[in-house]
Amino acid sequence: EKVILYREESDAYGFPTWESWRRACMALEMKHASVRAVAGSGFGVKTALVAGMKSIAVTNDRVAYQDFGGADEVVDELSGKSAKKFLARFGV
Repeated sequence: EKVILYREESDAYGFPTWESWRRACMALEMKHASVRAVAGSGFGVKTALVAGMKSIAVTNDRVAYQDFGGADEVVDELSGKSAKKFLARFGV
């Protein structure tokens, strides 16, 4: 009930645009300020910020050079442990 997955294909070179994050919020009937985006690139983090959302960045070798500034949490992998830590940090 607290974690909802939403996936949308992107034409923006594999990362979501800020409009994508907003569409996700509208589709799930959630306010963007209460949503935490999971982004797989620095570009995804930035577009979540533009949409007014907090985010967790999941890094890998392919995107390690990117700027993840603005992410509320940066992890090497998204596991049950890291997700639980992230959710607890935001009182979820």
